[in-house]
Amino acid sequence: MSSRREERHIRSFTAVSQEGETFDINESQTFINAGSHSGVDWLPGMKRMQTSKGKAVNRLDQGKYQVVRGPGKIDVTSDDPTTP
Repeated sequence: MSSRREERHIRSFTAVSQEGETFDINESQTFINAGSHSGVDWLPGMKRMQTSKGKAVNRLDQGKYQVVRGPGKIDVTSDDPTTP
């Protein structure tokens, strides 16, 4: 039986903290296999972002994010116009 969920990479970009620390951020999205009589239908599900090192990333606004590291959060920004 095939998996009913699939994680797909959407995009990657770099964000920088005020201290100059850079973070490679990956955005992915879960797709859910809904199945149908005409074939397989993949429905888009939740999107998520995390650093290349696996730390969670919260989106604040386009180009503005928070990297969750330990008990704290680091504000980072990206000037890439294609970022979410």
